[in-house]
Amino acid sequence: MAGKVRKVYIEECDDSFPIREWRRIRAELEDGSTYLTGCMEPDAAKRNFMVLTLYARRWGKLINAGDEA
Repeated sequence: MAGKVRKVYIEECDDSFPIREWRRIRAELEDGSTYLTGCMEPDAAKRNFMVLTLYARRWGKLINAGDEA
């Protein structure tokens, strides 16, 4: 993941998933590829989303800064 995550989204699971409240996370990488998690409980999705959002906004940049040294 080092500096590769560009954007992170939390979204509803599609209609084929039996539990309507559950969510999944979509991550877009710098190279344009997209990764999608499986469906999970809303609280778990929120926690994972927050970690990935912090990574995309701050931690990834800090990791890349260390690569330049």
